Amino acid sequence: YGAIVHLFDPTPKAIVHVKSVLNLVENGIIPNEIKGKPDQYLAYDGQEHEISAQYNAHEFFQTIRDAQFLTCQFTFHQWALANSDGEMSFLAPESGVSHSLKAGVKTSTSLMVPTKRFETILNKLKLHHVDVLKI
Repeated sequence: YGAIVHLFDPTPKAIVHVKSVLNLVENGIIPNEIKGKPDQYLAYDGQEHEISAQYNAHEFFQTIRDAQFLTCQFTFHQWALANSDGEMSFLAPESGVSHSLKAGVKTSTSLMVPTKRFETILNKLKLHHVDVLKI
């Protein structure tokens, strides 16, 4: 459909995942399977990563390859959408990939991530409107 998609996620696992997907789209390289772990793959960084307990990683990457996406349709930004420009602390999950801003979440680690307001993002990317915003 010719849509341009801007992806925003400053968390480490998301960065590895998106870069692995873009590597597949650009170079046709499906990450290696991890024997006995169908939900995991060997990412471009040489580390094992979980895609989701709900999906077979190899089938996921094959589906993306078969869809014939173009990398020019995707731009990845390592920022979080927030109500202020700057940084904020994300609480790392004990397991899984989703970080939290909620106090009281059981975690031993946090990570400072860059944040941008919606208006700042529009100006920086020279966008005049957004057709779809998925949060």
